[in-house]
Amino acid sequence: MLPHTHTTLARPAQVWTALCLVYILWGSTYLGIAVVVSGAPPLLAAGSRFAVAGVIVAVVVAIRRGWRALAITRRQLAGTALIATMLLGVGNGGVSLAERYVPSSASALLIASVPLWVILLRALSHDGPSAITWAGVAFGLAGVVALVAVLGHDDPAPGDGYIDIPGWQVALWLIVILLGTLTWALGSFLSPRIVKSGWAPDNSMVMVTWQFLIAGGLLAACGLLRSEDLGALARVDAKVFIAWLLIVIAAVVAYSCYTWLLQNAPISLTSTYAYVNPLVAMFLGWLLLSEPMQPMVLGSAALIIVGVLLVVRGETRARDGQ
Repeated sequence: MLPHTHTTLARPAQVWTALCLVYILWGSTYLGIAVVVSGAPPLLAAGSRFAVAGVIVAVVVAIRRGWRALAITRRQLAGTALIATMLLGVGNGGVSLAERYVPSSASALLIASVPLWVILLRALSHDGPSAITWAGVAFGLAGVVALVAVLGHDDPAPGDGYIDIPGWQVALWLIVILLGTLTWALGSFLSPRIVKSGWAPDNSMVMVTWQFLIAGGLLAACGLLRSEDLGALARVDAKVFIAWLLIVIAAVVAYSCYTWLLQNAPISLTSTYAYVNPLVAMFLGWLLLSEPMQPMVLGSAALIIVGVLLVVRGETRARDGQ
């Protein structure tokens, strides 16, 4: 498990280890989430996923440091609940609902707006990123647009887990995703500040535990309020259960790394996951499922890689005061 370093930038090797885990694991969950929501109530499935992930992380913390390490103050619980609601509740929960009605290409494109929201928030807080970082965001977004243009025709058809609805309803779900990305970016932006102010525990694993448990309860409650069938979770087939289990494991590792990165790495660099995840998903499809790799996919990959490299360069220069 990655060591905790509070309010300071960690060594590059640590940052890139965590970032690569976020790239790969979250990229691999695109298909898993689509499979789960096609056969299980979306909010109840998400709630159970986070609740189980929270128990797993809690056990890891207890083995390493004892159960008392999980104790937090009411003030820290309030700050942690705010972050959990913005990131996992509204951000992830909204996307889980919308993925039943919105084509995956549109979802990928909207999710790729997270780095744009992040740098806009930085600019509003008088911590404007450099021109190189802006250029990197532009290249990354262009790469995702190109990727969506190539793969858009592969979206699932109605009857394959994707529910066909009128266009105006699709537009509403697109707005839900967009608001979810804004909430995710805002939560990511505020997270290190909340930790630094003492409104959340300064140990990233303890904070992840409570975020998972809070989000799990919140999403499950919302699912029950939507009259989702609780018994349907026990009736899912093997494919849906395996997909759910895999994204639980991915959530434990990737979200732990993401939370750690928010405290230890530049946020513009951390948010590049939104560009790389769709690319990883396509690469895994080519590697594991023999899906065709079109030349335009390689071109979009090049744009995304250039974008990430520019963000790395811009954030490195900013950190070094150049």
